[in-house]
Amino acid sequence: MLKSLSCTFLTSDTMCSKTFVDALERAGVQAELILYEGKTHTDLFLQDPLRGGKDDLFDHLVATIHAGDTEALAKAVAMAPPRRRFVPEFLLQLAHKISPF
Repeated sequence: MLKSLSCTFLTSDTMCSKTFVDALERAGVQAELILYEGKTHTDLFLQDPLRGGKDDLFDHLVATIHAGDTEALAKAVAMAPPRRRFVPEFLLQLAHKISPF
């Protein structure tokens, strides 16, 4: 299974991601497009992990890795250390505003 993780682009729409997933499915690949409303690519891969706390993409990846194994998922969630902040919020907001993606 291929999961195409995408987001709502500030500079373009999500048509390219939808077209890509459609092409994969026509080729017989099981694919899923996941859209994170109001997030850019850099939000998902840079700002959110640097912000600490809850990280939707990380949580989704852990759930995908442990799909079908509720015991392993519960253990992974219980053992995960708290995600600490690495960058002040004003810098993360600035990065979000100037991101070309």
